[in-house]
Amino acid sequence: YLEQLTAMALRLQEIRPAMAAIKNGLQVFIDGMAGLKAESVPFEPVDSVARLVESILHSLDLKFH
Repeated sequence: YLEQLTAMALRLQEIRPAMAAIKNGLQVFIDGMAGLKAESVPFEPVDSVARLVESILHSLDLKFH
């Protein structure tokens, strides 16, 4: 049981950087959308989402193989 908990804790530590990257990416996207609403700043939401998804997949790919 303790071994399982330890393994899970290690797994969470591995995932944490990926989660932080996802959170930062989402924040950038949200800020960008807010900026787009506030003023007509050239902001490419589709590009941002694509890059965000790509970085999420990349992070997860590194962690789960």
